[in-house]
Amino acid sequence: QISRLAKDTATKDFSDILLVLTGEVNLQSLLKVLENWARIDSSPFKYTLNNGTHVIITQHNAGIKYSLFTEQVFRTFLEDVLKIKADIKVTDNTVILKIPEKW
Repeated sequence: QISRLAKDTATKDFSDILLVLTGEVNLQSLLKVLENWARIDSSPFKYTLNNGTHVIITQHNAGIKYSLFTEQVFRTFLEDVLKIKADIKVTDNTVILKIPEKW
């Protein structure tokens, strides 16, 4: 059920959110929105570019179900919409995205 909801959110809503907030639907707009979202929510957020890989770490403190939901949203959006393969790991309260700079 979490997976289905995440896929629906990623394919139907996430592109619209990026478009409204940034005017674009691409990796840069995703990075901007994630950083702003974390700042507004006062959630720990770290972004680095290491050896050609974008590394995004977010902490949400909402539990494993939210981590799994977020992982599926990101995976579906990146793979189905942006056509990017990413390495995504989760813990109970953290989501780690590793996205190659060139895909």
